[in-house]
Amino acid sequence: CRSSGHHGAAQLALLEARAALEGVADDLNPLARDGDGQPSPGMALAVEQAKLLWASGKQYRAVVEIQEALNDQALTNADPKTSSSAQLRLARWSAATGQKQKKELQEVYKSVLSHQKFSEKANFHAAKWMDDLYKDATRREQQRAAQGGSETTRQRRNYDVDEKSIDYVEDVIKFYATSLRYGHRHVYESLPRMLTLWFDIGALAAAHEAKDRRQQLTVEQQKERKVASKVTANLKTFASTLPLYVWLPALPQLSSRLLHPHQEVGALIHDLLYRLVKHFPNQVLWSMTAMARSLHLERADAAQRILDRAREGAPPALRPLFDQSASLADQLI
Repeated sequence: CRSSGHHGAAQLALLEARAALEGVADDLNPLARDGDGQPSPGMALAVEQAKLLWASGKQYRAVVEIQEALNDQALTNADPKTSSSAQLRLARWSAATGQKQKKELQEVYKSVLSHQKFSEKANFHAAKWMDDLYKDATRREQQRAAQGGSETTRQRRNYDVDEKSIDYVEDVIKFYATSLRYGHRHVYESLPRMLTLWFDIGALAAAHEAKDRRQQLTVEQQKERKVASKVTANLKTFASTLPLYVWLPALPQLSSRLLHPHQEVGALIHDLLYRLVKHFPNQVLWSMTAMARSLHLERADAAQRILDRAREGAPPALRPLFDQSASLADQLI
């Protein structure tokens, strides 16, 4: 009813369910367990009521509804799994409505991940929230730079002046990567965003390395270099544990950064493309063959090295496919 927009019917169904629950519950512990020993639906009913309020446009009341249910120890102890899901919903909705401060949300997400650390959904939404903080910090830094580094007293009260966008990068990438490890429902959102952040911080670090040869770097620039190296090392470990096919949707993004200026980032990109060509030649070979015919000589040379390496490592039965692809490309391009 709720998803179809029939909010009145949905509210009536919830009232009937709540009345039925109260009629069969034990008077001494009405919300602990039902007659079959299963978790009581009390918390689930509270979540459904909150969803209905949210769908009805009463977002602030929906947040209060979930918070009150989570404050009830009888409800949370009776159904820990639903309570953990409700906590994640509370974090998402509170961030959307601004009903909780950053430190409060940090505690909520910390509690959620302690119960759902192997959940794609929990890690993905934690990454999304941290990503929003990163974007907000980046926007403030750009505004301060446009104003010559100054800020008003009112602006200082609205955020922590010590917050830096670089402080969020590592955690955002970590949570996106962890979500990919445990599911692929959000792969088309988490994978491109994770790679974009990684490429950007790598490009910054590469620029700082070139600058370091001419002049001393600032503390923040040195930190960006360290974060880039650490994130790349983490992603290298992550890439070895993630199923290789998960990287296929990111093939255009990876191939577009074939000549990434950061040495460590570029090396990992080359390794990922090599593994993709080697194990999925039918899906990847044509794209890489076209790149090997690029008018940009350095890009063409890099793509050809990956193709040669993949051909040598491929099973003998697949090697003719590489020759046929190259022959066809020579005729068409």
